Amino acid sequence: MRAVNDFLIIEPIVEELKSASGLVYDSKTKDELRYMKGRVVSVSNQIDMGLNIDDVILYDKVRAYEARIDGTTHTIIRKIDVVLVF
Repeated sequence: MRAVNDFLIIEPIVEELKSASGLVYDSKTKDELRYMKGRVVSVSNQIDMGLNIDDVILYDKVRAYEARIDGTTHTIIRKIDVVLVF
């Protein structure tokens, strides 16, 4: 499976969200956050942003699509929804 046009396929990175003082946020607070970390699984050959497979990015989760293929859920985003590359 590979991405086409200006799409990327990513795997969301689920991490525990803590404040600077060490408090752990609940799941409701996590859901209110707009941006999320993810690992790039596939990049379209039309994207020339220097993104590679296994890069960790910050993306706009509100604009993300989810597709279930063969029992596995994949997250699909457009290149414009990439905010940061780590």
